[in-house]
Amino acid sequence: MVTLLTDIPEYCFPHELRTLRFSAKEDCEIKISCNGQEVLFTLTPDAGGIICLDEFDGLLRDLADNNPQQCTIEWNENGRISFLLLPCSICLSHGAADFCKSSFLTLQTGTKHTYLGAQEYLCFFDSSETRPLFELSLLWINKVSGKTKSQFFLETAGLSVTDAGNGYFVLAFSTSQFEPPSEGYVLHTITATAGKERTQVFRVMPAIDGGPVTLVYRNCFGQMESLHFFGITTEELKPTRSSASFQGTTRNYLVESIPEYTSITGTLRGGDIAPFEDLCSSTLVFLSAADGDEVCITDNELSISNNKYEPQKGSVKWRFARDGRRFTLSTPKRTFDNTFDASFF
Repeated sequence: MVTLLTDIPEYCFPHELRTLRFSAKEDCEIKISCNGQEVLFTLTPDAGGIICLDEFDGLLRDLADNNPQQCTIEWNENGRISFLLLPCSICLSHGAADFCKSSFLTLQTGTKHTYLGAQEYLCFFDSSETRPLFELSLLWINKVSGKTKSQFFLETAGLSVTDAGNGYFVLAFSTSQFEPPSEGYVLHTITATAGKERTQVFRVMPAIDGGPVTLVYRNCFGQMESLHFFGITTEELKPTRSSASFQGTTRNYLVESIPEYTSITGTLRGGDIAPFEDLCSSTLVFLSAADGDEVCITDNELSISNNKYEPQKGSVKWRFARDGRRFTLSTPKRTFDNTFDASFF
């Protein structure tokens, strides 16, 4: 007889199942089914009658492939248990039940700085029959009079929410999609909630000097998330040349001309460091929005100091994933179009 000793929750992150333990008196055949794939093991118990399948979390991460999956563990002829595997590529201090109950699927903590026109994404997981709804609360400020006004938006009236399946719900919005309540008011804060415990505050910052750069990436939970760089962004072009001599003449027979960009975060607060590290570890990154141009991060810098008077900051180097040099033809600005009637001259 073979008995499963590991407690398997209804849903979990991979790191919650680091080891599978069985009690057995004979060899045990174990089959793991997930994401249309199957893995078979035949294991022999030790002298104490225990079978351990170590590094099980790594196997689950490979099988999950950034999407929630129904997984099944079967052993011998009659043993069987199923659970929902939630993608998470890091080791959290909390399990899925505690984390998902009170948090959106992001490593962002505290207030997130954004800017007018930025794209934002929020996702949560909920397994209950009556899930909570997204709500947005907007605070507008008149900088001349000092007065404030509030607006509220419900999921059922005006918010675009996607049911991604398996209990995942995604809200995507732009900070510029909301109209001010009166002339002279500017957007100051957006507070997003989903239920009583999930809250994310966005502080709309003024865009000083050059406009901020936004990179949208697939985070450690397999969801899209944006990170904004309020520091400078520079472009550097260093073509790679391959040359050869033919009949006494040296020529470049191949020139790879791919610009590389360096974006600096600006000051990173404590709650921004983990999302920045998440971006640097992501395998899928886009410019500006999830439907924007794909980019490839080639390098990054992040140096965290324990000096409380020293601002923390980081930077990433990136290039476009598909194209080399780009050129955008500017359109002449015209006061009047070609239909202007000049007959009165």
